[in-house]
Parts: sequence; C-alpha cells; structure tokens
Amino acid sequence: LMSLNLSSKRLLALAFAAALLLCPATSLSAQSAGTGSITGTVTDSSGAVVSGAAVLITDTDTNVTRAAATTAAGNYVEPFLQPGHYEVVVSSSGFGKVDTKGLTLTVGQTLTVDAKLPVGSTSTEVTVTSEALTLDTQKTEVGQTIDTNLIANLPVNARNWSDFVLLTPNVVQDGGSGLISFHGISGLYNQNYVDGANNNQMLFSEARGRSSGAPYIYSVDSIKEFAAETSNYSVEFGQAAGGQVNAVTKSGTNAIHGDLFYSLRYPDLNALDPFTKFTALHNTSVPAAAAFLLTQSTHQQQEFGGSVGGPIIKDRLFYFFTYDGFRKVGKALYYDTNTISLTPSGTTSSTSTITPTQCPATITATQCTNAIQFLLNTSTAAPTRFSKENLFFPRLDYHINSKNDAFVDFNFVDFDSAYGYSGSPTFTNSSPSTNGPTSYHERFLVGGLTTQIGKASVNEFHGQWGRDLETAGDYASGPSVAIGSSSSLVDTFGMPNALPRVAEPDEKRIQLSDVFSTAHGRHNLKFGGDANIVHEVMINLFQGGGIYGYGDSSPLINFQDWVQDAFAGQAGDTDPYAGYHYNTFVQTIDVVNTAPRTQGRDDFWMKMWDGFAEDSWKVSPSFTVTAGVRYDIQLTPAPGLTNSNYPPIS
Repeated sequence: LMSLNLSSKRLLALAFAAALLLCPATSLSAQSAGTGSITGTVTDSSGAVVSGAAVLITDTDTNVTRAAATTAAGNYVEPFLQPGHYEVVVSSSGFGKVDTKGLTLTVGQTLTVDAKLPVGSTSTEVTVTSEALTLDTQKTEVGQTIDTNLIANLPVNARNWSDFVLLTPNVVQDGGSGLISFHGISGLYNQNYVDGANNNQMLFSEARGRSSGAPYIYSVDSIKEFAAETSNYSVEFGQAAGGQVNAVTKSGTNAIHGDLFYSLRYPDLNALDPFTKFTALHNTSVPAAAAFLLTQSTHQQQEFGGSVGGPIIKDRLFYFFTYDGFRKVGKALYYDTNTISLTPSGTTSSTSTITPTQCPATITATQCTNAIQFLLNTSTAAPTRFSKENLFFPRLDYHINSKNDAFVDFNFVDFDSAYGYSGSPTFTNSSPSTNGPTSYHERFLVGGLTTQIGKASVNEFHGQWGRDLETAGDYASGPSVAIGSSSSLVDTFGMPNALPRVAEPDEKRIQLSDVFSTAHGRHNLKFGGDANIVHEVMINLFQGGGIYGYGDSSPLINFQDWVQDAFAGQAGDTDPYAGYHYNTFVQTIDVVNTAPRTQGRDDFWMKMWDGFAEDSWKVSPSFTVTAGVRYDIQLTPAPGLTNSNYPPIS
C-alpha cells in the first residue's frame, strides 16, 4: 500500500513591492483572480483633489453599472470587475462631467483612469477616448495577458488553450510530457485558476486533467482570456513557487453571439515529421517499423463544436454555452528487434535469433512452436487507437441589483482513450497487453457573488465543488513477465505493474474564498481568505498482479529460461528446474482492502487554509507603495495503519 507521511506545510511570506508611476492612466501591480479593477484620482483644473465625486462605471457589453465615490484624497477603486469593455463617467457638484470611453479591462489588471473635471455645470461634458498603450510603464508584475483575439486567431494543436502560456517570456516546456516551466522552476510548482477557482490537481500537482491526460479540460471556445504571471504577483495569489495562470471564461452579453467550428487532420493533408522520417530511413533496421514510421500515426483527428451567448433578460441575466467534441483514430506499432521465426535457422552464433533450432531439448517440438508463435503474436502487432472527448460548458451571469452581481458555471468533460496508458506511437520488445485504456471524468461547479458595500467597499465571494476522476484499465491479467532486460530483452507481456488504476485519483474539492476591498483616503486595502478541502481517494495496488523478471546476459538465454518455465508441470517438459529459472519475482498484497476493486485503496482528506492582507498606498500622484502579508497552511493526515514489519525511518 502507498503510505502517507505526516506532512504539515506552513508558509509565511512577507512581500513588499514599490513602483515608480510615470503616467496617470495605466496598470498597477495588484491582481485579482478571474477579475480586474478600475481605479483613479479625480482632480479639478488646478490639480486639487475632488472628494465625494460620483464615479459611474459601465460594462458596455452588458450595460451593467457600478457606482463609486472618491475618498477625501480624491481616489476611487472599483475592484472585482469582469474583464471586458468599459466606460467611466466622473461628475461632481459645480463641475462638468468627464466621460472616458473605449476602455478595455483584462483579467488580473488594475486599470487606472484619472479624471480632471472642468469648471461648469453638470451639463458640461468632456469625452475622452482611450487608446491602447504600446508600453505599460507602470506594470510591475512580470507576465503577459493572452486576450480573446489571440486565443481565437493563433493556431494551437488539439485546442488546448494553456499551450498559449508558452508565449510568455521566461516560460518554456518542462520535459516532453507537456508541463510548463516558469523561469526554470519545475512545472509541478505552478498554480492554475479559472474564474477565481483553484484548477490544480493535488495528487500530481498539475492542472486538472494533467498534461499527459485529456487533450484539454476547458474548451478554448469557453476561455475569454488569461494572464500568465511569472513573478511579482499579488499576495492574493499563493501556493506556487513558479508561475500563476489566471483565466476567465466567456459570458453572455446583450448581443447574441456564437460560432461553429470543425477541424480535420488527415494523413493526405499532413507532412511527415522530418525527424521521424529520417529515423525511419536511416536509423531503423526492422522493415515493419520503418514502414510504420513513414505513415501518419494519426489516421484521422476531428475537432468540432460551437458556442453561443446572449441575453435571457436584457441588462440583467445572460447565458453562455459551449460544446466541444474531439475524436482521434490512429495506430500503435509493437515490434521486436530480435530475429524471431518459426523457420529453423540452423547453427548460428547469434544470441538474438530465436527459432526452433534454439529451443532447449527439455521441451517438445510442439511446445517450442507454440512458444515462438506466442511471441510473434504478442510482440508484432498494430492495435487501433481511438480517443474521444465530449465537453459541455454552460454559464449564467445575473445582475441581481445595483449592489450585487453573481455568476455560476459548470464544466463537464468525459475523455476515453484506447491504448492510452502509454501514448508512444512505437514500442520495441513489448506487447499491447502492457498498455491499457484510460478515462478522465471532470466535473467543476464554480460560482461567485460580488457585493458593493457603500461607495468605497466591495466584497467578492467564490465557491467551487469539483471532481477529478482518472482511471486506467488493463488488457491482460497478471502477472507481468519481462523476458530479459535492456539489451537482452526479448518481450514483455501481461498486466503492467501500475495497472489497473480504479482511481488515480478520485479527487473531490470544496473551495470557499472571500476577498474584501475598501478605499480609505490614499489607501486601497484588501483582505481575504481561502479554504480548500480536498478528499483524495486512490485505488491502485502497485505490482499487485505480480512481476516475473528474467535477467540473463542474452536474449537467447532469457528465451530458453522462459520457455522451460512456461510449460512447467506439463507433459513433455522434462527440465527438473522448470518453473524456477526466473531471476526475480515481486508481488504486492493488500491485507487491509480485500474486496475486488478496492485493493490498494488510500482514502484521506487534505485541508488548506490561507489568509492575506494588502495595502496599496498612493503616496503621491506619481508614487505608490504596495505591501502585503500572506499565510498558508496545508494539513495532510498521518497514515491510519503502521507497517510494524520494519522499524520507522525516523
């Protein structure tokens, strides 16, 4: 059984950041998960601050408005706004209005919109049209925002939106599994958020669905935009030593909008990979393998679906829905690098030739032929692979009243793959029985409520229920048999040591988070906390089927040892040591969980709590200091049973 060591992780981080602000209408460094903020300073024509000025912020896509007022220092802050297009109107008694149009707010951004009010009546209006900045001189966090236009128009393999993270400076692939490294740190130390909810899996410390698992967990059609931050992010974010990926999904607007898509990948439409082609022509001695490598391993891949969004009640209730389908058909080739044939070779010095000539005299000719035929059947095969995924994503946004806005969305994914446990296109000296089918079942329910408290304070609450169930079956029963190893390997067959995986994992997460933001004078204060309760179930008895290993010096000797063991106890096998030629045998027995499909079960809860406080102090119109403190604690229980057969390590 997998044992769980007592693990209690406490992290106390004190982060101070200061930024010299060179111009009045760009971004500060404080970010929010799944939302953005608009802030600014209101002055009169002489530069004196105007307190009590009314600030009306309108989402021009939905016509939803937020009202704020400036503090005694002339500042205002409106946090927790959905990314989108905005208009800001500022007015005060005895002054004219300033209307700033064409603003674009991105996820995690704090957009600064200052206003200089002209002297006059409220009927006097100054209209300002915002222009996108070529260089953001006030941005202190290191990262990049991938917006809707980039996501919609850049090509991406298999429609995995998170591949766009590689467009961020100092971000590279971490190995060949699909993990991503931020500034050289392992891809297991990143944090992933979608709509303000934790999108990480606890067991493998990756984004849910895993880099080597399902093609994607959220459809690229349902992701509006995301920010990839490599460093200097707000203390609101934690649980990561690497990077932060902060995504937000699409929502409906007052205009009905949607799309349909269909993508086809077919051998006649695609060129061969140059490296694979060179390997087939120059570095592959087995004709069957060379011929296979000169064909497309993906025979057909289809991606299809669409999305639609719009109003249910204009200016109040909005819907958005995505369906995304994926189908893929291909083959995997299993072949042997040894010479295996039913035709006798005659006397030869080769130690990698296996024919009836090489069979030991202690078995019959029929047994020899049957054994060689078995190897030919298992080690030379090209089974068909088939993968399919169905994804459904509905979302509702509700403008309850002038003080309250809510949203809820549900992500539903089923992915199944034949021969998906090992995804390579070719395998040497192995058999299809060492592979297995995989399935991923993802269910995430995420919701949020934003409440305005007075003119200077806003509270945001997020909740999540999620389930991440990953399974892997088997194509053969135990034991696993390896006839040799490394250069002396003949074949491997039987149930792999890590299969079946009834649940690896079955992970259920409940998350509750709350953040309160208030503006007071020159200070923008933010306080928050987060609770993540994770129920982890793993059912995977490693080496439960048993493993036989043959480890002699050549393929020929390993074959002769195996073939005598294979017919042990049967008429015709006269070897007195039949059944005892193997070098190793390992098998794990679960004496606690004895019922079928429960062996190897681990069942435990992990609890994570965190809290933070942050203050952005606008010392002067051109200088802001941001300081924060954060505390994280993770509690993992000790194992329920202790193995008394061995002394404790410590």
